[in-house]
Amino acid sequence: MSMYAGRCLLGDYLGSRGWSQRYLARLSGVPTSTVSDYIRNDSLMSLNHAKNIANVLGCNIDDLYEWVSD
Repeated sequence: MSMYAGRCLLGDYLGSRGWSQRYLARLSGVPTSTVSDYIRNDSLMSLNHAKNIANVLGCNIDDLYEWVSD
Protein backbone atom coordinates (compact mmCIF):
# COMPACT_ATOMS: atom_id res chain seq x y z
CA MET A 1 0.00 0.00 0.00
CA SER A 2 1.37 3.39 -1.01
CA MET A 3 0.93 6.59 0.97
CA TYR A 4 1.07 10.13 -0.32
CA ALA A 5 0.79 13.55 1.26
CA GLY A 6 -2.68 15.03 1.20
CA ARG A 7 -3.66 18.34 2.75
CA CYS A 8 -0.93 20.28 4.51
CA LEU A 9 -1.79 20.76 8.19
CA LEU A 10 0.60 23.64 8.74
CA GLY A 11 -2.19 26.22 8.76
CA ASP A 12 -3.94 24.25 11.51
CA TYR A 13 -0.78 24.25 13.62
CA LEU A 14 -0.33 27.98 13.19
CA GLY A 15 -3.97 28.69 14.00
CA SER A 16 -3.93 26.61 17.17
CA ARG A 17 -0.83 28.48 18.38
CA GLY A 18 -1.90 31.91 17.23
CA TRP A 19 1.26 32.18 15.13
CA SER A 20 1.59 34.03 11.85
CA GLN A 21 3.26 32.63 8.77
CA ARG A 22 5.93 35.31 9.17
CA TYR A 23 6.67 34.18 12.75
CA LEU A 24 7.05 30.54 11.70
CA ALA A 25 9.25 31.63 8.81
CA ARG A 26 11.51 33.58 11.14
CA LEU A 27 11.83 30.66 13.58
CA SER A 28 12.34 27.97 10.94
CA GLY A 29 14.41 29.83 8.35
CA VAL A 30 11.88 29.01 5.63
CA PRO A 31 10.84 32.03 3.52
CA THR A 32 7.38 33.41 4.34
CA SER A 33 6.27 33.03 0.73
CA THR A 34 7.26 29.36 0.82
CA VAL A 35 5.34 28.78 4.07
CA SER A 36 2.34 30.35 2.35
CA ASP A 37 2.76 28.01 -0.65
CA TYR A 38 2.76 25.01 1.67
CA ILE A 39 -0.37 26.13 3.47
CA ARG A 40 -2.18 26.69 0.15
CA ASN A 41 -1.03 23.21 -0.95
CA ASP A 42 0.74 24.77 -3.93
CA SER A 43 3.87 22.72 -3.25
CA LEU A 44 5.15 19.94 -1.01
CA MET A 45 7.73 20.69 1.64
CA SER A 46 11.29 19.71 0.96
CA LEU A 47 12.74 17.34 3.53
CA ASN A 48 14.94 20.12 4.95
CA HIS A 49 12.02 22.52 5.32
CA ALA A 50 9.80 19.83 6.84
CA LYS A 51 12.51 18.94 9.36
CA ASN A 52 13.05 22.59 10.36
CA ILE A 53 9.34 23.33 10.62
CA ALA A 54 8.58 20.14 12.58
CA ASN A 55 11.43 20.97 14.96
CA VAL A 56 10.03 24.46 15.60
CA LEU A 57 6.48 23.12 16.07
CA GLY A 58 7.63 20.23 18.26
CA CYS A 59 6.01 17.58 16.09
CA ASN A 60 7.05 14.82 13.69
CA ILE A 61 7.44 15.43 9.97
CA ASP A 62 4.55 13.02 9.34
CA ASP A 63 2.27 15.29 11.39
CA LEU A 64 2.60 18.12 8.87
CA TYR A 65 0.31 16.44 6.30
CA GLU A 66 -2.77 14.29 6.13
CA TRP A 67 -1.55 11.00 4.69
CA VAL A 68 -3.67 9.23 2.09
CA SER A 69 -3.33 5.64 0.97
CA ASP A 70 -4.23 4.35 -2.46
